[in-house]
Amino acid sequence: MKRDSKRRFMKHLSLQELASKWPSSIVARTEIKNFTGGILTERYCANLDSKNIGIKGRIRIGRKVVYPVEAVIEFLESRSQEIKGHKIPSEGKNENQDHQQRWNQGGRAEQKESDS
Repeated sequence: MKRDSKRRFMKHLSLQELASKWPSSIVARTEIKNFTGGILTERYCANLDSKNIGIKGRIRIGRKVVYPVEAVIEFLESRSQEIKGHKIPSEGKNENQDHQQRWNQGGRAEQKESDS
């Protein structure tokens, strides 16, 4: 993926909103599913950690494993990519309306030809 395309995608996705809505500077592994909206699970993070390819900066506090919020955001951003063939919706433009107008125009043109 091109860097510019990834920036536009990440701007649209805005993973930083997750951090701003979270009440703490750390995320417990048991709460990772809530923090990410289901993108990551506790079990998946534990498996990645066991292979030393998980979220950087993990800390054990008692029996809990926690991650810095910024590290979770960086991890998600590093694994995010835009799916080819899907456009990011542009602001102020409703593509469904455009499609409907084109379809209606084509339908009217066919009617006029059949009336002749």
